[in-house]
This record gives sequence, structure tokens and C-alpha cells, in this order.
Amino acid sequence: MKIATLIWTGILAVLILGCTNRPTSSESQGTPAPDSTIVAVGGSTLAAFPLKALPLVDSTNFDNLAEVVAISAADIETLQLSDLDFAESGSFSARYRISLSDGIISLVITYWASDVEMHTYLVNYDSNMNRIDQLPISYDEIAEGYMQKQARIADANNIVVVSKNSASGEVIQTETKFKCLNDGTFVQAK
Repeated sequence: MKIATLIWTGILAVLILGCTNRPTSSESQGTPAPDSTIVAVGGSTLAAFPLKALPLVDSTNFDNLAEVVAISAADIETLQLSDLDFAESGSFSARYRISLSDGIISLVITYWASDVEMHTYLVNYDSNMNRIDQLPISYDEIAEGYMQKQARIADANNIVVVSKNSASGEVIQTETKFKCLNDGTFVQAK
């Protein structure tokens, strides 16, 4: 399982670094819960990150993502996204936020590697919007359609990322369990 995870990580890194195109439409994904609020980042006009209740499944893919709200260059800097492992920093879109731990802001952000590939990350910040950690929770590509990833998030102690790879002709599915510690870091659960 460890070898499969390393191989999967290597494949994703190659795919991410090899693509630089991105879509340009604007997003308004779903309807915010009645008690949701808008998270303003750095005094900017960053789009709303509606609060979603747990449990939830994030299966962000080309079939279920209707529109995209691009995160501005200023907010990419504020959210410290440009230093993640991506070739182009202008391809991010705001999705939603969840509550995993007191004092931790958990945002879900999609990165468009190209017109046929998207990655979704759960990114944790402290109350001063300093990035603490990030976890890839969803992936889709429609060029070959061999790989897909989605996550089931029940609470901070129960985050399950399910990866599917059918490049060999048969579907190989792996489940990796994570938890979010009180300090906002993600660790693989045993």
C-alpha cells in the first residue's frame, strides 16, 4: 500500500508539473447553508466559501462542477497557494469551508492543472490565515479517464481518501485514512 501511495504521488506530481492551462469561467458551487458566512481574506473581495456541514463527500470532478470562481492573484498570495507544488499559481478556485477544529480555518480549494485535469485540496489555516497544512482530497482527469480520487469527511478524526486507478485495465482502489490534529496538521491514521 505504501508503494502504491508513492507511485500515485509520483504520477500526480508529473501530471501537475506537465500542465499549465486552466479554465476561465466563474464558480458558484452549491447553495450555502443557512448559517454560513463569507470568509473575507486580506480585506479582498474573495468569493464566499460557504460553510458545509459534516459529514460530506467531496468528489469534485468535471461532471459535477458547473461553474468556477477564480481566486484572485492577491488572494492566492494571501492564502499562500503559490508555493504549493504547482507549476502555475493562477489556476485556483474557491469551493467551500468546513469546521474540523476550533481555531482552524479549513478551506476547500480546487486547482486546475489543465482543461482536462483538476485537483481539490483541503487547506488548513490558523486564525491569522497562515497556512498550516494541506491534504489532496479529490482528483479528476478526463483526457484518459484512468485516475480519480474522492474523499469522505465525517469529522476531524475520520477523513478517508479513496483513489481509483484503471490504467492497467482493471480498477485498483485504495483507501487512505487521515485525521486532522488540533494544531491543524493532517496525519495518516492507522
